[in-house]
Amino acid sequence: MKNKKVLIIIIAVVLLAAIGGGAYFLFLRGDDAPPPEVVAYYPQSDSFITNVNESSKLLKTTIVLVANTEELQPVLDANQFVIRNEILFILRGLTETDVKDTEVETKLGNAIVTRLNEVLEIENIKSVLFTDFVMQ
Repeated sequence: MKNKKVLIIIIAVVLLAAIGGGAYFLFLRGDDAPPPEVVAYYPQSDSFITNVNESSKLLKTTIVLVANTEELQPVLDANQFVIRNEILFILRGLTETDVKDTEVETKLGNAIVTRLNEVLEIENIKSVLFTDFVMQ
C-alpha cells in the first residue's frame, strides 16, 4: 500500500514537471528565431524580347522581382528604364547553348538580382521568377 502511494506521488511529480516544462517552452521562453522575411512580388509590366547572341532566334521572357520589403515600388517605378536596360543587357549576352541549359533560369535570375541591387544601390531584391521563357 505504501509503495502504491509512493509510486503515485512519483508519477504525479514527473507528470507535473513535464507539463511545466512544456508550458515554459511554449509560452515563456523567448523566440530566438528571426522574424519571417517579408516577401513582396513586383511583376514587370512588359515582356522582355531580344535577339539571342550569335543566332537568328529571339528570346521572350516575362519576370517578377521578389523582394524582402513591400516598400520597393517607388524605387522600381522611378528606375523602370534602368531596370529594363540592365535586364535586356544581360539577356542579350545569352547564346542558344545558354538558353538550352537546364540551369539557365537560376543563373539568369542570380545575375539579374546581383545587377539590379548593384545599380539601384539596394539589397532588397532577393530572386526573380520567370512567368514566361521562350526562344523561337
